[in-house]
Amino acid sequence: MLDLSGVGARSMGTSQKISRGFHKLALFLAAIVLLLGVAWSAATAINAANSARQSHDEQLELVCAKTAITNNFGDHALVAEPDGRIDLKTWGCSDEQEMVLYNDVLNARAPDEFSYATELLPPLTLGLSITLALSLAVYGVVRAVGWVIGGFVS
Repeated sequence: MLDLSGVGARSMGTSQKISRGFHKLALFLAAIVLLLGVAWSAATAINAANSARQSHDEQLELVCAKTAITNNFGDHALVAEPDGRIDLKTWGCSDEQEMVLYNDVLNARAPDEFSYATELLPPLTLGLSITLALSLAVYGVVRAVGWVIGGFVS
């Protein structure tokens, strides 16, 4: 019988097969963590930006009411509801009936210009950084387990 085991390509040993299997598993699990993390980071960042936009719009409504009250009655001449609230819709500052505290209207300050990118990028960057770190950690842990198990086999 002709022995060709020393010629050409050798078959992989069990240890090498296990190591390659764990490498594929590590890539697969890290990719899953990466995809889920990117989706979660994007959703969280969009939610934070939308909340900031809503807060900005609410502040604009308060400034609108302050301007309307000041133009019509002077600084403190308006008598509010008994509980100290006024309706923004009656002053033309909101499409919906919205009761706010009179003191909130008087203390309202014009907000800075709203930038969606400014509100979106910081939480998105943080989320993506954490996602990348978790993906690399998953990959490293699975590979380390593969090396340990592969070492026991050989």
